[in-house]
Amino acid sequence: MAGTNNETLHAQVRQYILDKIRQESLKPGDILPSEAELESLLCASRTTIRAALIDLQHEGYIIRKQGKGTFVADTTYEEQLTRLKGFTEDAEARGKKVTSVVVSLDTILPAEEVARKLQLADGEPITKLVRVRYVDGEPTQLSTSYLSPQISRKIDFSRVDFSKDSLYRTIEALGFPISDGDEVMELSFADTLQAGLLQVAEGFPLFTTIRLVMGKNGRPLEYSVSYTRGDRHRAHIHLKR
Repeated sequence: MAGTNNETLHAQVRQYILDKIRQESLKPGDILPSEAELESLLCASRTTIRAALIDLQHEGYIIRKQGKGTFVADTTYEEQLTRLKGFTEDAEARGKKVTSVVVSLDTILPAEEVARKLQLADGEPITKLVRVRYVDGEPTQLSTSYLSPQISRKIDFSRVDFSKDSLYRTIEALGFPISDGDEVMELSFADTLQAGLLQVAEGFPLFTTIRLVMGKNGRPLEYSVSYTRGDRHRAHIHLKR
């Protein structure tokens, strides 16, 4: 790789490592060669190697563990964006074991934005459910669900265990079939609380997903905000022209 400018060399180093991951020469959980080994192998400076690794970490392909090395990330949660599924349904469809820890379950008066999305009357209370979602034992997503009053009034919370039960399956079992939804995804970085719950460093890259789910009666059922670890998430989109 000698003889190229720094920008081109940086791109080549990134692509070399990415190709190894995509071709499965390096698999999830495998440790990458050290920076010194990559420097010798690729004839690139330590600065260039480090910059390429930082890029790949921010893109979710690798994870760096202090004192242990750099590893290929396990993109366990691959979301199929063309289909409306819950976290549990999506992960279980690929044979993953999903569990949750309920952080809080409260009746609240929602903020203005949430009330507007759920088409609430002034002063109308709703249920707020906060969970940390685990895939194969690893904390993967922090989700906050705001449930419409029609859902909240029908759920017997003494009989539902949201550490195990799928929210969407529960909603539909109550007689509220889900029709469609809108979703917005953006990049964010973990604050102190998110970092602690997801067991990552503060500032770690997260996928933020904001979703509004509608029922077949045309009324909103759930408004949610989820934060998924960047090293354990991949979105799959099938495109047609």
